[in-house]
Amino acid sequence: MTDPKEELKPLKGQLGQLNIMNTLVDLVMAGSDTTGCALQWAFTYMILNPEIQRKVQLDIEQGTDAYIDAVIHEIHRKSKVVASSVFHAATEDIYYKEYVIPKGSYIIPLLGNVMNNPADFPHPEKFDPERYLSYQNGQLKFTPHPKVIPFSVGKRRCLGEAIGRVAMKTYLTEVLKHFDLTTNDFIDDEAKPGYVKGPKHYNIIFKARF
Repeated sequence: MTDPKEELKPLKGQLGQLNIMNTLVDLVMAGSDTTGCALQWAFTYMILNPEIQRKVQLDIEQGTDAYIDAVIHEIHRKSKVVASSVFHAATEDIYYKEYVIPKGSYIIPLLGNVMNNPADFPHPEKFDPERYLSYQNGQLKFTPHPKVIPFSVGKRRCLGEAIGRVAMKTYLTEVLKHFDLTTNDFIDDEAKPGYVKGPKHYNIIFKARF
């Protein structure tokens, strides 16, 4: 006989199918919105920094990855697509240094503040992928900064991180391989209001490179 308790588990029976479907929908919807905004920021920073755009294209042509990886890392830090992560709550009293977080308190991780701290990122307002690059044995090496955390950290780290990282690099590589990005509009790096923040709307000119 089937144990009735088995059917009540979150991934069993009709409830399980519904939970799996909802999880997949969340993954696609959340991933599409955030990845799309991150890619818009990538285009924006390439247009605002044409000399960096050229270096990325050279990196692509040479088949190396260090520079484009550093650029994507800085795009994530600077754009702060999701500046405050998903709300959580303390399941028990938490004691940290001189602070007490009572059980039941809302916890709002401010990822944007972490990635904009001048103690960790000198001149945080500057778009500077060079901060993650160094030469080792004559080779350019990319070293990610542990406080660039656009996907959060720990057990609540974004489920779609792997997909988001691959999609971002693939899209940006393919676009810059074939096009120079420019605009005739005035642009800056001020974000539109919203929980998931993208750049303000403007027109991009995709100029074929070959």
